[in-house]
Amino acid sequence: MQRLILVISCVLFACSTASGELWRSYGVKGGACSATQIWDRGSQIDQGTGYRWGVDVGIFAELADIPPFSLSTEIHYVQKGMKYDIPVTTEQFPNGTGEFITVDPSLNYLSVPLLAKLRVDLSRSEVYLLVGPRFDFLLSSDGDGQFDSQIKRFNSFDFGGTIGVGFQTRTILGLATGVEFRFSPSFQSGYEDDFVTITNRSFEFLLTIGR
Repeated sequence: MQRLILVISCVLFACSTASGELWRSYGVKGGACSATQIWDRGSQIDQGTGYRWGVDVGIFAELADIPPFSLSTEIHYVQKGMKYDIPVTTEQFPNGTGEFITVDPSLNYLSVPLLAKLRVDLSRSEVYLLVGPRFDFLLSSDGDGQFDSQIKRFNSFDFGGTIGVGFQTRTILGLATGVEFRFSPSFQSGYEDDFVTITNRSFEFLLTIGR
């Protein structure tokens, strides 16, 4: 909680103290998050985890405009987790019947990325690259019955990075509308015991609207 207050305070302070020359744009972003987890058991990395779709919505303020660079400070609500297919077994078919039960444990975060933005201006539009650190604060979790012992003991804080590309244009009512595609790996494990280390990984597909 102290990390959360500190990071959000820094973001809000930067936004509130930015002068007109430094403040470039602000707005909202929203879309989908496709998340999975890496289950590392030492000699074996589990490839059975699939991607779970969730929501990603947030606000942003673009500051420190020194062309072609700027800084995007953001706060998001994002749903992460994974999907896992558990084979159905019986006494007659101990290796599996060919049927599966799909579970999708979830982790909901308040995510605060601080991203450097490198852009190429094209008349009334631009393409850009985003890269920087990301601070995730766990709001809630659900192990979906099968993974409660791991998911419900996830760390409350997760540190990672985000890299992405985007395009936006000002041809619609003067608003900066666009799309972004991001990759967001975690740099630390969310859960670890004597048998397994679990790390988050996700892709985000976002629509952006700003001024």
